[in-house]
Amino acid sequence: MNILFYLHQYPAFGGIETVTTMLANAFADDGHNVTIVSFIHKDGSNLLERQHPSVKWHELPDAEIDADANRRALSGIIANFRPDKIIFQDSYANIQHVLFSALDSRQGDRGKKLFVAEHSSPVWSLGRRIKPLFVRELLKRLVVFLLNPYFRYRRFQYESRRRRELFDRAAAYVILSKNYERAIRRLVGENRMGKLHVIPNPTRDEPFVDMSSKKKQMLFVGSLIPTKGVDRLLAVWRDVSRLHPDWEFVIVGDGVERKKLEAFTAKEKLRHVRFEGFRGNPAPYYQAASIIVMASDFEGWPMVLGEAMGQGCVPVVYDSFAAASDIIDDGINGRVIRHFKHRKYVAAVEELMDNAVKRKCFAEAARQKAAKYCMENVKKEWYGLLQGGG
Repeated sequence: MNILFYLHQYPAFGGIETVTTMLANAFADDGHNVTIVSFIHKDGSNLLERQHPSVKWHELPDAEIDADANRRALSGIIANFRPDKIIFQDSYANIQHVLFSALDSRQGDRGKKLFVAEHSSPVWSLGRRIKPLFVRELLKRLVVFLLNPYFRYRRFQYESRRRRELFDRAAAYVILSKNYERAIRRLVGENRMGKLHVIPNPTRDEPFVDMSSKKKQMLFVGSLIPTKGVDRLLAVWRDVSRLHPDWEFVIVGDGVERKKLEAFTAKEKLRHVRFEGFRGNPAPYYQAASIIVMASDFEGWPMVLGEAMGQGCVPVVYDSFAAASDIIDDGINGRVIRHFKHRKYVAAVEELMDNAVKRKCFAEAARQKAAKYCMENVKKEWYGLLQGGG
């Protein structure tokens, strides 16, 4: 097969871009021809370094999405590559119309080959975090609060129109968890649900380190942005570290919140907190840590959890995303805490810190659960969908 991946940015540091690379490499390893098309790129050189040598990447010429140059360039790529299947890695940028235009310009290409993959909660934009309230913004925030139902309604209408258009053009629509079906049904209606399929993100295959080398470390891996809730995790650490001075909190990642988080750490005099910055390969951190933590406002199917669990890290997360219960069996291979119950989260972390036997049992169970989402299994699901035509 000739398989074309279509997304807003590539290469970049995010999960969508990483999954695209992993699937592209897996398909290329099996002898398929793979091309990736994006509008922009960020510094994601580690993805290009891991990319299969036969995989081709094209960056469209204009950062302005609707530019005519992009439509012409994409039409030319499709004409030359002649993809049998197009996987639209939906990154929530409004880029579908450029693709539709390119397909419509080629007779016979409309709809028969398009597969849309949604990489987060379908209604994530309806529940964004409210920023801290300052006095000077009180009146503005009051107006926004009063009008919030209207704004939510308008946003829902936009999301509904967009998803219905994608469903109508696609051969199949892929979500990461069965738990997102209800949200999709609200957006597109029952009559389109026959096109819906569930395929989780794969985990990267990394050599496993022996459990005896685990350290007393609590680990976060991800972007330091408001929606990741690292401020919540530092508040948890403030409470658990007092009675656990032999543990440390390692934060791997970078982003706009880093200075603020470092300032909070200094202000609260938090000890044993280590900001490592961005790391292209976090595997050594997974291999060393005992607990992996997450406190996001929302997620789709966070690859960090699967990768960390595969290395024997015990996850503690909030249930702020529906797929959490797919990845983690609460009380068996990790903990899923009602969002955002701070004290319950603290108690869950402390219990793992205090009980080495339970921690080891959870870690072994986490490894077994992560194996379910290995590339081989996920790839088979994609082949079943692509070869079946949806």
